Amino acid sequence: MRLYFLLRFIFEVKNINLCYDEKNILENIKKIRGDLYVLENKLNYETNSDLIDSYIYEIKALQMRYKFYIGLCKEKKIKFMNL
Repeated sequence: MRLYFLLRFIFEVKNINLCYDEKNILENIKKIRGDLYVLENKLNYETNSDLIDSYIYEIKALQMRYKFYIGLCKEKKIKFMNL
């Protein structure tokens, strides 16, 4: 039983490390920037108030994700100037 939990813990720790490797972080930042650009353009041309609200919430969510990944870059000292 203990071995099962130990192996499960090791597997989970390895998966966490794989999720936040340098390449993955930079790809996520690049994708978020593109998504923000698209949503901001949609917001600029939308007239329906419900859709405007939805775009605003989506933009806020992406901004929080962006902030998270920028924090990871600072923590891991990853340079991302030319994305």
